[in-house]
Amino acid sequence: MQHCDAFDYWGQGTEVTVSSETSASPTLFPLTPCDSESGDSVTVGCLAQDFFPKGVRFQWTNAGKTEVASDQYIFPQNNANNRFTGVSVISVPRLEASSYNCSLTHPTGEKSVQVEYVIPTPPHVTLLSVPEGDKQILVCSIKDFAPEQLSVSWKKNDNNIVTGFSSFNPQKSGAVYSAVSILTVDKTDWDNKAVYTCGVTHKGQNYEKKASKAPITVKLSPPSPKAMFSNKKAELKCVVTGQERSILSKTKISWNINGQQVINGTIDSGNSGEKYSTLIRNLNEWNTVNTVSCSATINDMTPVTQSLTVNRGNEQPNIEVLIAPNSTDSEVTLVCLVTSSEEQDYYIAWSESSGKDLKIFFNGINLPTQKIRNSYLVSSLYTITKDSWNRNMFSCNVWPAGSDQAVKPHYASRFSHHAAPVTVKLSPPSPKAMFSNKQAELKCVVTGPDRSILSSTTVNWYINGQKVTNGIIDGSNSGEKYSTLTRNLAEWKKVNTVSCSATRIDMAPVTQSLTVNRGNEQPNIEVQIAPNSTDSEVTLVCLVTSQRLQDYYIAWSERSGNDPENFSNGINLPTQKIRNSYLVSSLYTITKDSWNRNMFSCNVWPAGSDQAVKPRYVSRFSDCAAPVTVKLSPPSPKAMFSNKQAELKCVVTGQDRTILSDTNISWYINGQQVTNGITDGSNSGEKYSTLTRNLKEWKKVNTVSCSATRIDMAPVTQSLTVNRGNEQPNIEVQIAPNSTDGEVTLVCLVTSQRLQDYYIAWSERSGNDPENFSNGINLPTQKIRNSYLVSSLYTITKDSWNRNMFSCNVWPAGSDQAVKPRYVSRFSDHAAPVTVKLSPPSPKAMFSNKQAELKCVVTGQDRSILSDTNISWNINGQQVTNGITDGSNSGEKYSTLTRVLAEWKKVNTVSCSATINDMPPVTQSLTVNRGIEEPKIQVLLPSGSTDTEVTLVCLVTSSKEQDYYIAWSESSGYNSGTFIDGVTLPTQKINNSYLVSSLYTINKKKWEGNNQFSCNVWPAGREKASSPQSASKFSDCAGFYSVINETIALSCIENATEGEDFNSLWSTASSFIFLFIFSLSYSMILSLAQMKKK
Repeated sequence: MQHCDAFDYWGQGTEVTVSSETSASPTLFPLTPCDSESGDSVTVGCLAQDFFPKGVRFQWTNAGKTEVASDQYIFPQNNANNRFTGVSVISVPRLEASSYNCSLTHPTGEKSVQVEYVIPTPPHVTLLSVPEGDKQILVCSIKDFAPEQLSVSWKKNDNNIVTGFSSFNPQKSGAVYSAVSILTVDKTDWDNKAVYTCGVTHKGQNYEKKASKAPITVKLSPPSPKAMFSNKKAELKCVVTGQERSILSKTKISWNINGQQVINGTIDSGNSGEKYSTLIRNLNEWNTVNTVSCSATINDMTPVTQSLTVNRGNEQPNIEVLIAPNSTDSEVTLVCLVTSSEEQDYYIAWSESSGKDLKIFFNGINLPTQKIRNSYLVSSLYTITKDSWNRNMFSCNVWPAGSDQAVKPHYASRFSHHAAPVTVKLSPPSPKAMFSNKQAELKCVVTGPDRSILSSTTVNWYINGQKVTNGIIDGSNSGEKYSTLTRNLAEWKKVNTVSCSATRIDMAPVTQSLTVNRGNEQPNIEVQIAPNSTDSEVTLVCLVTSQRLQDYYIAWSERSGNDPENFSNGINLPTQKIRNSYLVSSLYTITKDSWNRNMFSCNVWPAGSDQAVKPRYVSRFSDCAAPVTVKLSPPSPKAMFSNKQAELKCVVTGQDRTILSDTNISWYINGQQVTNGITDGSNSGEKYSTLTRNLKEWKKVNTVSCSATRIDMAPVTQSLTVNRGNEQPNIEVQIAPNSTDGEVTLVCLVTSQRLQDYYIAWSERSGNDPENFSNGINLPTQKIRNSYLVSSLYTITKDSWNRNMFSCNVWPAGSDQAVKPRYVSRFSDHAAPVTVKLSPPSPKAMFSNKQAELKCVVTGQDRSILSDTNISWNINGQQVTNGITDGSNSGEKYSTLTRVLAEWKKVNTVSCSATINDMPPVTQSLTVNRGIEEPKIQVLLPSGSTDTEVTLVCLVTSSKEQDYYIAWSESSGYNSGTFIDGVTLPTQKINNSYLVSSLYTINKKKWEGNNQFSCNVWPAGREKASSPQSASKFSDCAGFYSVINETIALSCIENATEGEDFNSLWSTASSFIFLFIFSLSYSMILSLAQMKKK
């Protein structure tokens, strides 16, 4: 307990001593002034009561344990027990008065008490309101007052309130106190704009704060991305609106940064129905801002405040640019998705450029940051005309809060998503139809530039892989055909996949499909108001998230009072996987007037469900430009290939020519200024400078910057970093599917696992013309999952495409030379324009020259292609160049490979390839089958010989597969034989044996003469031939085949006598059976031979 006394002089009193009194310990109390005192000093004391005997001593110390001089007074009690009272006081400077310790020494012991002097402090009163159901909670906060005593009262429209509020006892914090009083009022009274007053009385002074339903609304927008990129400044706009202009005119707008009021860098203005204020900070100042708030105040009313917190980080975000699927014939909507694992603010602006046009930034529709499970998503939408999309390139530019510069922009153009000859667009089920008609309606639109093709195109539907024809309505209009498929909910629940195909008799079907993703998870639905809504429009955003991939059909509805609910389609974005969850978003833009009058709901129907989930409602009651621009281009690929040097061009543009003419361009390499190897120039509206470095110098460059400077402005700089590596890239050249009848666009795709710069140039040539290099359209490096992609586009005329060959030439940064170019021509994606035929070794050469001679013949209809074709040989997988003779004649090229027998014995495989720069090799191969088995050789004369010709057949059989080179020879008398190639048929497997056959046709006159014909067989891998088998008119087996057909006698069974026993008879019968079966095989061989001759 602490006494508050006036310290009057009590007088000396009368002292009475009774020696028989029992000792009593004193009770000690602190004494402080009740009212504020005047003067420079203050008096405090302590009171000791009911002690005996009289002898006491007081002692004072301050907070630093230093003793303080004091006065003490002892008084006897005027009562029966004659106990004593003592008082001790000190007087100290008011500014030094704080906490003191008063201690007392008495025969019964020692005691002490802390005496604190509290400097009177007036209270700080604030009045806040919070909605809670059908009530409004008013919180009167009273802070930082002393001393403790005060009283709180409430009024409604100047009438005292005696019930319905609760006041809490003051709580001490240091040397001051804080208290709270809470009043609960009906929402009806609050909405009727009743004025409530919280009154606080402290040390005789009254303090009041008033609150009512705010007659004004404050909207604080985040920094403008356009200003951030264009002016390198943060510009925040605070708009105050209200229906009563008299109130609005008296409203004052104030700004606070990091809790401190600021007045510089603000611009105030107003127009009909609103007041606004703009706060501007440069980047250095903005990087120090943690919180910023805008407050609107009217007289003694509680300020209406809106605040935002700046979320900074150092994480590199993931950026992706998509085309919204609901883009129309006249407009295209681009979507930029910026994700990071930590919450961070990103300022997203859009830019578009055509050729060398000045890069100008625009604000898109930037949606609030969303937390999707373990990551954060910031989205921006940008809608452009279809004509602008066809002509320009667009980029999403992202500036992380707290960063000195933006991250690398991500580009999109019409070349990013190539169109087919006809384009098929299959839209998901219409949410409007799903809610209005309880049925799924899917629309398939087929478009194409050629109306004659479009008119003969047929649209087909497939459900779960089966074609369907019912529930379909077809139609067409200028430039498109469309078809609508309708299914009721019961039928739609059975659909897993649906496809729409555009077909024509002379083209492959062009198909687009969608898969229905069903699930039973209850999604999380949230409706927000896009912060960049304008004075005339409001954009609502419905965010539907789930842990599993599931389709949701999202429709919007609005109603006024009891009007029936009508459903509308919004802009539904594709499903996005954000870390471990899935997000489906829908946008719906309405007029400001409609927003002020109606209620809106986001309606969500999960695929596979019999009904929609509970809708989510929302309404209005719910919760300076740089003078020049610098563009630094990467090294010219054309110069890199043509001149073996790096040439970089820096272009400075600006609208004010007087400023542009005074601007100087400077170059920096690795942070150091350079002045050599630079060429400057200018033309209308721009200045440019070219930096040239040879390859040896360029290999030392890590960073290069170009700065535009003027005496009165900060430098405007653009830089690039050289990314080197030693990885061999993967290069692929494709033909863009949207090539037209008059033009062909080639696409060169260069991929690597690490980030590395590649300089890509194009070249074309006709015949042996020298190679000239050209620059294509080189797109920025893109990170695709775990690899990096550099793309280059090159457009040529259809006539040039039909005549020439083209190559994509790639020079890796930091390399002394380019990688092997990739070729492409009109034959690259078609059947090979040449045919290769590789013949086995010539038996004639094998016997005559003791060497293997193989001939490879290349034929083709296009002589210009045939003349550019090269023939190469490979033995056992290794290319060989010796022992080769090439030649050509009308309509073919040929090459002969020769190997001596010792070399041929080592050959296992041999192949012949025809190559043309731009096409895969056309190859034919053969395998050499060797063995040690001695074959069985037979020469037969078929009965099918004619009156003028005789055909001999040599049959070579073995139990294992083996190559045999079969040549024929003929001799008359003692003349030596000359070797001749017959018609050798492929090896045939007959039951468990292998048969090689050769046919040799001679004229009847030779056969009737005194000639002998031999079948000569050389087994592959052997050093010499087998013993030849001969035949002549006088041979024992002549006419063998005719005997088999005419009689059952066996003319070729040697030494058969009439006296043989039963075994001989069985042998004869067995031989007959064998020869009968053999005759059937022989007939087949002869038929094949005759077909081959034809």
